[in-house]
Amino acid sequence: PKREFFSNYETNNPEMAAFGAISTIVFTSLLFFMYDFFVRRDVTAKEELLQTKRRFMRFVSHEVRTPLSAVCMGLNVMQTDISSCFGFSSTDHLEHWAHKERARADRGEDIDSQMMSTKEALDWFEMAKEVQGNTQT
Repeated sequence: PKREFFSNYETNNPEMAAFGAISTIVFTSLLFFMYDFFVRRDVTAKEELLQTKRRFMRFVSHEVRTPLSAVCMGLNVMQTDISSCFGFSSTDHLEHWAHKERARADRGEDIDSQMMSTKEALDWFEMAKEVQGNTQT
């Protein structure tokens, strides 16, 4: 047979199929390595954050928590004392009453001198509650 005979049946499909297969393997390998790089970086960052948290809890947390606990206990005592001075059995009752008194003051009703000292005590009560809320977050 002559070359012309074979040229009629010649095709480049095997080369294209090989090129496609190799390209697919190279592309997926590249994707895998990129994914691995970014996931490893993310995992490493999370591990470093966890180590930092553990070191903080080990060394600094005790130094912060102990005075903070003392402050919170002092604020609880102050709130209880303010509640008992107003004749309430719990701080929740005082808080409810204080809310009503604030609303009355906001409406512009007359405030006498006794109410001014009450307002100051309620300001201390609310400040203690706010500080406690901030320390718990």
